[in-house]
Amino acid sequence: MVELGLIEKAGQYLWKGLGLVYKFQQKKLLERDLFPYFDRYEVKQATEHFIETHYQSTPPSQYDEPGKKGIIHARQPLIPFFLKEAFKEKDAHRFYLILADSGMGKTTFLINLYMQFIKQDRIFGPAYDMRFFHLNDPEVLVKISGIEDKKRTVLLLDAFDEDQKAVEDYQKRIDEIIETVKEFREVVITSRTQFFTSQKEEPFETKLQKYYGQERYHTFNRLYLSPLTDEEIKAYLKKRYPRKEKEKRAKAYEIVQRSPNLMVRPMLLNYVNDLLESEADFQDTHEIYAELINKWIEREANRVGLARREKYEKELMRFSREVALDINAKKNQRNGLFIQPPTIRPASFTFSEI
Repeated sequence: MVELGLIEKAGQYLWKGLGLVYKFQQKKLLERDLFPYFDRYEVKQATEHFIETHYQSTPPSQYDEPGKKGIIHARQPLIPFFLKEAFKEKDAHRFYLILADSGMGKTTFLINLYMQFIKQDRIFGPAYDMRFFHLNDPEVLVKISGIEDKKRTVLLLDAFDEDQKAVEDYQKRIDEIIETVKEFREVVITSRTQFFTSQKEEPFETKLQKYYGQERYHTFNRLYLSPLTDEEIKAYLKKRYPRKEKEKRAKAYEIVQRSPNLMVRPMLLNYVNDLLESEADFQDTHEIYAELINKWIEREANRVGLARREKYEKELMRFSREVALDINAKKNQRNGLFIQPPTIRPASFTFSEI
C-alpha cells in the first residue's frame, strides 16, 4: 500500500511537471509569433469571448450589408476544417485565401486558429509547426525565408490588403509571396474582400506549377467568412455578459436588434459596451454607427495626450468624413466601396501635423 501511494504521488508530480512544460512551450510559441504583432491584452481580447468562425465558398452577399435576410449559404466551422482536415491530409489545395469585409474577424480568426493549434497535445499532437506573420511587416518575406523546416510548417499570413507592395501592385506582390512560400506545407492568407475591385480580380491561379492532378498550376482555395447569425450574436452576448449581468445583456441585445445588419460584424459587436455606456437612446442604425465612430475617435485621441487631443479629434473626424464621402461618391466609378491612393494626394486629404 505504501509503495502504491508513492507511485501515485510520483505520478501526480510527473503530471504537474508535464503541465508546466506544456505551458512553457505555449508561452515560447506565443512570444515567437504573436507577441511581435499583438500584446498579451490584444490576444486576450481576441480569444476571451470568441465565437466560432464559419465560412462559405461563395461571398455572403452582393449587397453592401453582409447580413441581408433571405440569402442562404452553406456555412461550416472554419478552425475545425483547418485543424482536422486541411492541415492533416495532403489534398489538392496548399494555398488558402480567406476573404471578408472590414470588421468581419479575419485577424481574430487567425489568432484563435493559432491558439487552438498550440493548445493541442505537443507530444502526440500534429506533425507540423505553425508560424504567424503580418503582411504589413516590411521584412516579412525575409523572416519567412529564414524558416528552416519549411515542409512541415504551416504559414498564417494576415492582412494582404495592408501590405504596401500589394497596394501598389497586388498581382506582382502575390507572385512574390507565392515564390517565397512555395516550399511550405500549407499557406493561409487573409484579405479584405473590398481590396479587389470584383470577385474576378481576387487571386485564383498561381504561377506555381503542379505535377499531379488535372490543373496545371496551384490555385487558391477561396473561403469567405460568414456573418454572425442571431444565435451566434446571442452566444457572444452571453459570454460577454454572464448571469450576473443579465440586464446589460438584454439591453445590448435590444441595441443589436435595432441594427442587425451592422452587428453581424464581430468587430462592431465587440464595441457594444461603448453603446451601453452611452446615455443616448438609439433608435436607428445611423445613430449607433455615429456613436461607434465617436468612441473610436476618442480612443485614438487618447494616444496623443491632453494638449493635442481636441485638435486631433477634429482633424480625424474631418479626414474620416472626407474619405467616406469620396468612397460613396465614386463607388460606381470604382466598382466598389473603397478608395485608391492617388499619385498626388489632394490638399483636402492631407491629415495635417498636429
